[in-house]
Amino acid sequence: MPTVKLTDAVVDKLVHLCNTYASGVLGERFGWQDLERVCGLPYQTLGKNPRIFQAYHEAKQALRKLRGAQVAIDPVSKMKPTELEKRCAQLEEQNAALEKKLRLYELRFATFLHNIAKQGLQPDAFEKPIQESLKYAARKKNNIKSIK
Repeated sequence: MPTVKLTDAVVDKLVHLCNTYASGVLGERFGWQDLERVCGLPYQTLGKNPRIFQAYHEAKQALRKLRGAQVAIDPVSKMKPTELEKRCAQLEEQNAALEKKLRLYELRFATFLHNIAKQGLQPDAFEKPIQESLKYAARKKNNIKSIK
């Protein structure tokens, strides 16, 4: 296994990682094992470097403050679902009902096709468009003449 030395570049990357964790972007949890995974050095070695040690403790304090701010807000929001969550639940129920209705219509359509074929008729004959009524055709014809 190759040996990793604690160079300035490695220290800079680890300090940057600590700062990124401090912002809360990478989650609420942060520990020495996260730094160990990046460089492959044990936490005892990393903790001896003053820059890494300082950045690590600043990140931990920042995450504690973020968690403290969230604790004050979260209990209220967890108890009452938001309007968006209510709407999502309503839409999911509506979707389930519509899917059930669609399955019933599909079953009904299959029954119709079976009965049509059983009578000796062609199902294609039933897919022709409905002819226009005479009244509708007359109204349509009169409107076209008046526009021209």
